[in-house]
Amino acid sequence: KTAGTVSGYPDGSFKPNQKINRVEALAIILEASGLEITGGEMNFEDTEKGSWYEKYVAFAQSKGIVSGYTETVVTGSAELFNSSLKLGDYNDEVKLLQQTLTQINYYDGRDTGYFGAYTEEWVKKLQSDYPAETGSDPAGVVGEATAAKIAALAGLGGTQTDTKQFFKPQRNVTRAEMAKMAILTFQLVEPVVEE
Repeated sequence: KTAGTVSGYPDGSFKPNQKINRVEALAIILEASGLEITGGEMNFEDTEKGSWYEKYVAFAQSKGIVSGYTETVVTGSAELFNSSLKLGDYNDEVKLLQQTLTQINYYDGRDTGYFGAYTEEWVKKLQSDYPAETGSDPAGVVGEATAAKIAALAGLGGTQTDTKQFFKPQRNVTRAEMAKMAILTFQLVEPVVEE
């Protein structure tokens, strides 16, 4: 804390056992590097201009330290989910479902195209949040009623898709991601030569 590398939360706590997300890890690494953190621009769909982490993400993106996740964002209709999607399904329709659920903040996993237990858990959460609109579908199955609610929440009206870049700032960082960010950051630091 004294070196300015790590700060606590607004309530004055440090929370040493709490997991950290991508932007928190990035901020710690960049502060520890001693680099002047200026320049760059955030170009991700899910990051907020003016946020506390903007300077870190913008700088890191401009230096190639971090990159986002390219995803196909659905701007199509509920007809994209016209079949009943359920646990065990593995196809492009499930991948499109996962991407759309991510877009409406009802999924934070990878868009694999596999309808596993994690996807099912998120579908159940959406169904429990909107029981009147999705009540005719069994829990965890994406039938007509759930598909219609997902489409409505995503504001779908056409039948096109668009590729966009996401950073997913609130996703927990893995050890590998943290190591990669640190290595790429410290490659930018000028070595100190003592005479």
